[in-house]
Amino acid sequence: MLLPVTTEDLDLAPPDGAFWTVLRKLAVGLVVACAIALIAGFLAATAGGVA
Repeated sequence: MLLPVTTEDLDLAPPDGAFWTVLRKLAVGLVVACAIALIAGFLAATAGGVA
């Protein structure tokens, strides 16, 4: 039989710790680096076709 669980008992937030902080910063840095590389590649491709 399934018992209902109150929302107060559920902890969906990740635990605070140095590992999670470093992992979050690494993920944000990776996304920013990929975005910069994508923009730079697009600009290089469009500028190369014009010149």
